[in-house]
Amino acid sequence: MTKNKIYDLRYYNEYQKMRFLKTVSENTTYHQLCSRLLGRVSRLEEMYDKDLYDFSLPELERFFRYLNASKISTSRMNIQAINTYIEWANVQNLRKTNINPLTIIMDDDYFRSFIDESKQTIFSEEEIDDIVRECKNAQDAVIIQLMFEGASGTGLDELLNLQRKNIDFNHNRLLLTDSDESTRILEVSEKCMKLIQEALDQTVYQKNNGVFESDRGSAEISLVENDYVVKSTKLGKLKSFEKADKFLVHRRLAVLGDPDMLDKPYLSPKNIKYSGMLKIAKDYYLRDGSIEKQCGDEIGSKFNIRKLNGEYVIMPYKRDFINIDTIRKVYNIE
Repeated sequence: MTKNKIYDLRYYNEYQKMRFLKTVSENTTYHQLCSRLLGRVSRLEEMYDKDLYDFSLPELERFFRYLNASKISTSRMNIQAINTYIEWANVQNLRKTNINPLTIIMDDDYFRSFIDESKQTIFSEEEIDDIVRECKNAQDAVIIQLMFEGASGTGLDELLNLQRKNIDFNHNRLLLTDSDESTRILEVSEKCMKLIQEALDQTVYQKNNGVFESDRGSAEISLVENDYVVKSTKLGKLKSFEKADKFLVHRRLAVLGDPDMLDKPYLSPKNIKYSGMLKIAKDYYLRDGSIEKQCGDEIGSKFNIRKLNGEYVIMPYKRDFINIDTIRKVYNIE
C-alpha cells in the first residue's frame, strides 16, 4: 500500500530559515507549506553549497521539478512561496545579487511547466463508474459515488454525518450537515440512492476488497449497527452509535487504490470531488460548446463552494482543471 512520505525538515542555514518562518503566521497552512519546502530543498542546498535564496534560475527550476506537483494550483503555491522567501532574503541583504530570477516569469504557463502530467488525479465519469463497480463493499462504493456527486464537507463531515433519517428516497434528496452544523439539500442520482440503500443494509465488510489472505485471519468483519450510511467496523471499544471518522475514508480509498487492487494511487477524496466537478463542466461543454457562468453556478451549488459578494469563487478551479483543455484530455474529446 502506498504510504505518505515523511520529509526530513532539517534546514540548511537553519538560522535564516527560522528567521523567515517567524515572519509567517504560525499554525496556518501557508506556514506548513513554507516549512515543508524549506526542509525539502536542503539536499539541493547542500549539493550546491548555498542557500535557496542564492539559487540561479536553473537551480530553482530543478527544485520545482523535484517537487513533482500534479496540479497547477500546487505548482503555483510552491513557486510563490519560494519567491516570497527570496524576496525576504533580498530585503535582509542576504542574496548575493538583488535580482530575483522569478519576478518576471511567474505566470500560469510557467507554473504549468512543472506539473507531472503522468499522475492521473482527475477521473472521467466512466472511470469512476468502473471503480465503483469493482468495489466489493457497498460501504466503499457509496463513499466514492457520494463524493463524486457533491457530498463532502469540512473533514468529510457532510459524508460522515449522513444518516437514514436525512434521506428522502422518494425524491433522491439528501439533507447534508457540515462540521459547523450548517445544512443543505443535495439531489443525487438513482444510482447513488441505490448504493446508499445497499450501504445502509450492509452488515459485514469484506476486507481488502474481497481479496482473502490466509495469513491475515478472517476475510470479513462485522460493521457497527447504526443508521449512518458510512459505518465503521467493530473493533476494540468502538460503540455502535459512533459515526465513522475521516481516516476510515482515507484508509479505504488507499486500499482500493493500491497497485495490487485497482491501481489508482491518486484515488483521494479531493480528486474524486474534482472529478465530479469536471463531469458537470463536461456535460455543459458537450451541450453548449462552452462552460460559462451557469456551469460554474451549478458546480458551486452542488459542491458547496464558498461565495464572495454573492458569487461562487470558481475561478481558481477554472485555472486549475475546470477548463476545456482538461475536459478534452480526461474525456478524450478531439
